[in-house]
Amino acid sequence: MEHVVPGALRRLRATDIISMAGLAAATRGQEYARLDAVQATRRDEGRLSGIVEIAASSASEPGPEEEDAFSFPEPDAGSHYVTVELQGAMQWQSSCTCEAPSTALCEHAAALLYEWLAHPGLFRTLAAQAAMENRPQKERLQDLVNDAAAAQLPTSKAPREKPSSRTGGAFRPILPPQHTLVQVGGMQHILPQLGISELRSIARAYAITAGNMNKPQLIEVLLEQVARPETVKKVAASLEKPLRQFLAAITLYGSAIPDEELRALYDRFSLGQPAHYQQALVSLQSEGLLFRTSLNSVSLARGAQGSGQLEIGWFVPLEVRAALKVTVPMTPYTLPAGAQEGSERDDQPRVRSMEPLRLLSELLLLARLLDGTSLDEESAWLDFSDTLLAEFTGTVRTSDGSFLLQSTSDQPPESLIARLRERLPRSRTFLRFALRLLRGGNMLQRADNDRNRLHIADSLAEKLLGEAQVQEAQELFMLWLKHSSTDELLGLREDGVDLRCRANALRQPVLRMGELEIENSEARQLLVSLLAQVTPGQWMHFGAFARFVYRLNPLFLQRRQRYFASPHWWLEDNPDKPLKPSQFKDWQRAEYHYLAQLIQGPLYWWGICDIVSAPDGALLAFRLTPLGCWLLQGNGVPGELERGRRRRLTRLLVVVDAQEVLVPAHPAAWNLIKVLERFAQATGIQRSYLRYRFTPQALSKALRAGEDTNALFKILRLLVQRQPELADALAQVIARLERLQKSYGQVRFYTHVPLLEVADQVVMRELEATTSLNEVVARPLSETMALLHEDGAARLSDELKRRGSAPLVHEKDSYEAS
Repeated sequence: MEHVVPGALRRLRATDIISMAGLAAATRGQEYARLDAVQATRRDEGRLSGIVEIAASSASEPGPEEEDAFSFPEPDAGSHYVTVELQGAMQWQSSCTCEAPSTALCEHAAALLYEWLAHPGLFRTLAAQAAMENRPQKERLQDLVNDAAAAQLPTSKAPREKPSSRTGGAFRPILPPQHTLVQVGGMQHILPQLGISELRSIARAYAITAGNMNKPQLIEVLLEQVARPETVKKVAASLEKPLRQFLAAITLYGSAIPDEELRALYDRFSLGQPAHYQQALVSLQSEGLLFRTSLNSVSLARGAQGSGQLEIGWFVPLEVRAALKVTVPMTPYTLPAGAQEGSERDDQPRVRSMEPLRLLSELLLLARLLDGTSLDEESAWLDFSDTLLAEFTGTVRTSDGSFLLQSTSDQPPESLIARLRERLPRSRTFLRFALRLLRGGNMLQRADNDRNRLHIADSLAEKLLGEAQVQEAQELFMLWLKHSSTDELLGLREDGVDLRCRANALRQPVLRMGELEIENSEARQLLVSLLAQVTPGQWMHFGAFARFVYRLNPLFLQRRQRYFASPHWWLEDNPDKPLKPSQFKDWQRAEYHYLAQLIQGPLYWWGICDIVSAPDGALLAFRLTPLGCWLLQGNGVPGELERGRRRRLTRLLVVVDAQEVLVPAHPAAWNLIKVLERFAQATGIQRSYLRYRFTPQALSKALRAGEDTNALFKILRLLVQRQPELADALAQVIARLERLQKSYGQVRFYTHVPLLEVADQVVMRELEATTSLNEVVARPLSETMALLHEDGAARLSDELKRRGSAPLVHEKDSYEAS
């Protein structure tokens, strides 16, 4: 080592860590170190630093009292940067991003110290860092590639999210979800674990002459080759077609798959005879495209799948996934002759597309409609900040004691939906979706003075229609994608599919809090990530796509339930006959409709998919839009967004009378809306228009805030040139606003202040000379009248009484003068 290890670090023992951190924190820290959760370790003299990566599988296993229950991620899952400086046997200084109390070392600091005890050579010093920087650029670049690959390992839970900063940073694409935590990383982590014979077999696939190379030299050459995408593509192209299809299916599944599910995947795609299954795995292994490893299952509970806690599975390395970029196979759909967008013919399919980011305009209309609404008992659904707290209501079946789940307590009440549809004619499904999105984005709040009255922020229009609309769309989409709900599951009732859950002996649901929401959220993310691999712009036959999803993963909606001998919940369309998703006919009755609802509903409303539906509403085909490529694949912002903002609307303004105007809720009208937001009062909506009313109060508020009315008059006069038919109506609006502006400041009302009035100017001058009048005057009104401070009247009255005068005092609750 380049530096002499300080004495405090050299004398460190495991018992010292327990003394400093406590037994519980030391035990958890030792477990983190054992699971290789400590990364990027550094040492600067006696100061240690590193990053503790705690994934969902690091949580302790459930105890006996938690049998037959899910193993959920621990609350502490995420990344924590920690530093520890030992100054003596029981003296230290530490800091950690977990913000633990400073009285003792946290478990992350304990993990760092246990890592030092076990592997002190892995702690890179400043001298080693400088030596690395002096290495050739090619070698340093390879290290950066390796570090980046390790940082993108598939994990069962992403790091804990920080609150959004509402900035327009780079937008990350939707990556395929990973169902398992892989204990190995990219090729730089896998290759050192292989034997020399296995490495030479892979080297032959990459046309490398191993010769007399030793293991480190062979690994270095292999890493150099797999870092080149064209080389990996060449190796994959040399495979037979069934093997290429097998590798593509594994990659689309999620790149990491347990052994049992991999065998089922091979059979469902009919990739060969069952006897050839093992030979296919050996072939992919020998090419360095697939590796066998231990997968720590996220959903595995004690008692399920035997008594083991680890599954054996298969893993496609990151370099292979990045090079191949597998897309979903598609069956093209040809539009019938005469079928076009907007057609309502009963004998023709209907082609529908959503204007990019139209959803944000709809959210603004709905929020304006709800602003100031009194909900009374309907406001209970607003109290749930997280749907994991929802309670289920339903009826109990006498035959097996199972519950029929009908609704959750966090769903918007139907009475509210009915009231909204009277003013905003939209489908019930869309209104429930939009209300959930408004609530999840904290756009709906309770008014401060009335808890049963809704209130929206004044800046909501700017967020949804302003210049930051693109960033807001990104954040809302990610919020929806990760937000837990049961709407899609309960929506299957419209297709005759009921949702039931098992009950215990006391006739209580055995579902854990949030269990359904998590499964639904994971299914939604899996399907959205799969759609991200679809070729954009081409019509895809929905039936063929649904069949592919079934072959790929029929249990995408009930994946966690496979670990239980008796599922916690299930779907059924006939009493006492649960649907089995492993059978395609049953899968078509439930999961098929779930997939169709997702595409026809949220993904269509987001503008991600254009759809073709039959006259009876059945989904026939869909295609990925440029907006969908942006949201799902992280491509550049589509030009449709900018063109939509510059679109020339036929009716930019509708004048109701001299006091009220209507403006379309569209980004192209944002310049006008921005001005009206400053000078007019928002009074709800009318159809798809925002209503604004010019009131003295709104104009007065703008003038007090220092706003210049020239901007308002300028844009109204420009509208006269654009819409000549509004010339007379706008002239009345402008004339009324000019009168209001001229009258502003000519009249003032003062309340709760005392008023002093004297007979003439001589008396006023005498009071100024003999009393403290000048000290208590708040504002002179005339030569004989003045407003006093709140306590000025009593002070002046006392002085006059001491001088023998008796002022006339009018006792009232408030004094007003104008």
